Amino acid sequence: MEGVVERNKSYSWYRIKYAVGPIVFSLFFSYILVVKTDVGKAKIVDSEFLFVSIGVLLGFAFTLLTFIISMLDKIREYTVNKASKNSAEKARIIYRSNRLLREIKDNTIFIFSSLVVSVLCMVVEKIDVKDLQFEDYLGVSKLIFLNTIKLSIFILNIYSIYDLLKVTFKVSDSTEIVYK
Repeated sequence: MEGVVERNKSYSWYRIKYAVGPIVFSLFFSYILVVKTDVGKAKIVDSEFLFVSIGVLLGFAFTLLTFIISMLDKIREYTVNKASKNSAEKARIIYRSNRLLREIKDNTIFIFSSLVVSVLCMVVEKIDVKDLQFEDYLGVSKLIFLNTIKLSIFILNIYSIYDLLKVTFKVSDSTEIVYK
């Protein structure tokens, strides 16, 4: 049991590092694009477009989540009921399916969180507080700050959908292997 706990701790740390890297890179890349190009005038950073596109991506993620959970349940059921498999192989298959399920949940929660952040960006964009000067606190204008966040959200959501599709194909391949 101690080995499993240790493996889960290291996996949690891996998940944090796995999430922070793309976020920092995306923010940096988005900032460069917003400052050096006219991407701030593009439809991608429009709040309503971003909100609608993330909503569509969230619906797609929930569809994939439902599909993959049913496939993983079939894999687990088949693995548990299969008498010829040894216990180590059963544990490995169940561990792998739990890990894939966790990755799907993380991606779906991220997409939902980015929907909340995009709503917050819409609210901050409409609020004009005279005492709050973005340039004094952050060194950039409010428009550049919000456009950077919105472009970063869009890029990260595209990456998240890519990751969901990758997991879907892994689960599909696993289903084929288990039923052979």
